[in-house]
Amino acid sequence: MGSFAVLHGDEDDDFIVENCHLNLWSLSGFMRRVLYFDVGIKFVAQSHPISKFQVLLPFDVETSDVAAVPSAEDISARITNERVGSLIFGEPVTAVGTTLRLADGSTLPVAAVKAFEKEAADAKELSRARMSLWTCRLS
Repeated sequence: MGSFAVLHGDEDDDFIVENCHLNLWSLSGFMRRVLYFDVGIKFVAQSHPISKFQVLLPFDVETSDVAAVPSAEDISARITNERVGSLIFGEPVTAVGTTLRLADGSTLPVAAVKAFEKEAADAKELSRARMSLWTCRLS
């Protein structure tokens, strides 16, 4: 049985996951269907800014040697586009730099993931369980 988890990347990273959404997209592609798994996480840092976190996925992810075909991709720049942000959040948003202002006046800072790393240490065990562990670096 698979599991999904958000884990602390370092012992020093102290945060709470306030919201998390998961979307599985099945899109038609050339000669086959392509699956995309979208993860959105709202963190609340406790003592200092978060440097990294880990995500455990209930499936393995295909990796590619082709730079144009990333295994994982940060879409924070797209979210701060007001048209795209409005579609994602289902309400009008206003972007001010890397912060979104929602219709109710609340603000949502959007942080970019600088690097995704598929963890190899437990890759054999995880692959056998058809799972994968990713480290996401914010700085």
